[in-house]
Amino acid sequence: MTGSRSSRKARVANAWFWGSVAFLAFGWGMWSGWSRSFPFDLARGAVKTGLAAFAPSSDPAATFRSMFEWDVQGVPLDSLQARRVRFAKVGTSLGGSVLAVGGWGRWDEHCPEAGACSAVEFSPRAAVVRAWPFDPRALLQAPNVARSPGGHEVALGVESASALNVSGVARFKNGDLLAVLLYQVGHFPPYQGMARIDGAGRVLWTRRDWSHHEPLVSAGDTVWVAGLKLAESPVRVPPFVDFACPQKILADVIRVVDGDGGLVKEVPLLDIVANSPWAPVLQRPPQPCTPFHLNSIAFLQDDISGLADGLPGDLVLSMRNLSAFAVVGRGDHELKRYVRGSFHMQHSVRHLGGSKFIMFDNRTTLVAAPPEASRVLVVDVATGEETILFPKDSSRFRDWYSSINGSLSLSPGGDRVLASYSRIGRAVEIRLEDGAVLAEFDDLHMIPQEGRASPQGQGVARSLWSQYLYVDERRQ
Repeated sequence: MTGSRSSRKARVANAWFWGSVAFLAFGWGMWSGWSRSFPFDLARGAVKTGLAAFAPSSDPAATFRSMFEWDVQGVPLDSLQARRVRFAKVGTSLGGSVLAVGGWGRWDEHCPEAGACSAVEFSPRAAVVRAWPFDPRALLQAPNVARSPGGHEVALGVESASALNVSGVARFKNGDLLAVLLYQVGHFPPYQGMARIDGAGRVLWTRRDWSHHEPLVSAGDTVWVAGLKLAESPVRVPPFVDFACPQKILADVIRVVDGDGGLVKEVPLLDIVANSPWAPVLQRPPQPCTPFHLNSIAFLQDDISGLADGLPGDLVLSMRNLSAFAVVGRGDHELKRYVRGSFHMQHSVRHLGGSKFIMFDNRTTLVAAPPEASRVLVVDVATGEETILFPKDSSRFRDWYSSINGSLSLSPGGDRVLASYSRIGRAVEIRLEDGAVLAEFDDLHMIPQEGRASPQGQGVARSLWSQYLYVDERRQ
């Protein structure tokens, strides 16, 4: 009897345990789906990749739809180019040449042999003047110039060309493209690295080193990009407490690479913060598995009035998971300034001059329901004043929200900003002075199908992974 009672208690306890796990998993799934936070993208990527893998090869449109979000009705194919870039006033132009990120299924009419472009370049009058073919197999087969190990802890199978995609781009002075690559599903970490691609689509070199997010090409073809290392858990931050993660910790680094792909230097962000007066922020990082999530590196401009602790050319780092940005010495790597505000999970922090910075403020919080529009936000670090530059027309742009993506780019003249809302496949060029919308971008692409050249029918889809940036973005 005693054994039966113990067995029954064990079964009840086991049921309670697994019921709790199921309840938590369900709750997490519901929150993830509503907020589009982790693991929403991983799950959606797995579904989409699975759909693409099992789509009949005779129906390329089905494969395409599985990788994009939805069909766009009522867009004749002969008006596609005009819909992609629309100016607020006829006869005007963009603030400079613009790069648009490519990848699977995108810009295929400009790279017909490859079936997709890694990126295309728009002239100031919005005409496509350059394109770089996208060849994922060549990217995987090219020699890896990174000397340090860059292999993946593959979660599902082996490295797959069908999972590889472009996540960020920049352009070298001679017209070559720098492409940052990631795996959409099945790999840990999800970041693949970066590659230099010439105008004919040839892969000149690759670095499979887990570089990620927005690359920046500065003078002398020097590349600045966020990277990462895998750190064993737990991580100790003396004299503070350890922080731990069930898996290996993604520890960000500032990575500098020359034009041939050679490593110039690599600086661990964890060391920079841990050896600064702001080290206590690491006592309880919001996401200990990825404590920083460095997503952009920029420079301080020549005008540093109001920034007594900064020097022209110092680094501006956007750390998404801390909802903060920092100014770090370019030479000594000293953390000089750590800035928080009303912004949350921001991207693309740029120095405007003086004590003012601009960013793409995602506003990803647990509070807003439904989410409020993501903002182009100007922050004055001397006064703490924050100014919303966009959107100002809340009725028209109230749905312009990007939870964990999005980016900003400053025009060469410093008077305009490009804001990319990746999760809705849209972007705007706005005037820095007053936030007026000067041009709108719509990331539309043709669905592969028979007779698609006909202006009739509905062969157009919108990609949600859009990113636009000025070729000659204003920088130090």
